[in-house]
Amino acid sequence: MMEKIICFVQNEGEELEKFLGQQNDNSEIHLYTSIIESCENNLMYCFGELYSFFSKQKEKCWFVTDISQLQDLAGILFAPYLEKVIYLDQGVKREFPVVWDVEGLMDFECKSLMDHVESKFMKLYKQEELDSMNYIFGKPDNNKVFTQFELEAVSKIDLFDRT
Repeated sequence: MMEKIICFVQNEGEELEKFLGQQNDNSEIHLYTSIIESCENNLMYCFGELYSFFSKQKEKCWFVTDISQLQDLAGILFAPYLEKVIYLDQGVKREFPVVWDVEGLMDFECKSLMDHVESKFMKLYKQEELDSMNYIFGKPDNNKVFTQFELEAVSKIDLFDRT
C-alpha cells in the first residue's frame, strides 16, 4: 500500500532530511517548503490549501510539519483525513502572525455543516401545505410539528388536492 505524505514545512533542515530518508519507495511525498511565505503570512490561506488538498483524498494520509500552529490545526480540523500528524522539531521559531481560536473555528465549521445538512434534508412547507397536513392528521390549525412518519407519508401525496 502506498502511503501519501504531505509535508508543509518552513525549513528544509536535518530533521526533514532524516524523515524523508526513512521513507520507502511506496511513499508518495508532497513537499511544500517556506510555507509561511508561500501562504503570504496568512494562516487562512494555509488553511484553504490544506482543506483543498485533504478534501480530495480518497484515503487517509500523513501530515508532516515543523510549524506548531499547523500541527495543532491539522490534528484538530483535518483529523478525518489523516492517519498521522508528525511534528519535526527543526528549531522553527517563526509562525503565522495570526493565531486562530480553533474552538471558535470548529463551532463555525459545525454550524456551516449543519446548515448544509439542513438545506439538503429539510423541506420548507407553504402555509397551505401546513394547513392540509394539520387537516389530514387532525391536528390544531396552528401546529407546526410533525413526526418523521407523518412527513414521509405526506411526501407521497399532493397536499393541494383536497378531493
